[in-house]
Amino acid sequence: MIIAEPTKFGTGVSLFGDYWDLRSLHDTVCHLGEGAPLSENMSEFVFGLADDIEQAFQKGRETRVFGDNKYDKVTYCGLSVVWPTFLFTVGLLHWSAGFREVSKDHQADLYRLSACVEDALIAYEPAVGKICFQWCEKFSEYSKTYSPQFVSHIALNYVSGKPGKPRFAKLPEFLQMLSPSSPEYKSFADHMAKIAKENKCSPEDIEYLVEWPKFKW
Repeated sequence: MIIAEPTKFGTGVSLFGDYWDLRSLHDTVCHLGEGAPLSENMSEFVFGLADDIEQAFQKGRETRVFGDNKYDKVTYCGLSVVWPTFLFTVGLLHWSAGFREVSKDHQADLYRLSACVEDALIAYEPAVGKICFQWCEKFSEYSKTYSPQFVSHIALNYVSGKPGKPRFAKLPEFLQMLSPSSPEYKSFADHMAKIAKENKCSPEDIEYLVEWPKFKW
């Protein structure tokens, strides 16, 4: 069973599971992230989470021992993801599931993932966590021209804030910025369009290459 915990400094969430838990989740993310209704760029964005999960079940990320006796002691593999990136991706997965055939295994993974999101958010700070989970539940359609680079931009700004409860308290504000109708998104999209015009390419072809600051999880 997938286990989720908020990271110590409110930066994101840590997901843990055994090989089969994470392998199943990886398959579900790949199934829901491939092709329509998602744009090519959005699919690549979702596959970013799939890659992280794959590295986790291959023991390339974190490991942690759960339990304290011979009956329940187990070593799980895990990964950590920044909150804005994770919540946006989970929202996309649920939205995508409404437009394609999904198996009962896929549905089970999605329900478990939602439970993990809710538990981890509320465990860190109940009032703020509830607002953020409601945002994730109400995730609506994003057009094929939406720039996933903006999600990385928001995540970067989020981790740059004061760590701990002060940072987490601002998470709802950052999630609202992810709306394609927000002033922040429109400004970013205009900037990317300008760069694309200068380079005679599409905004979707522009890579968001920014050095991330050091931060505590």
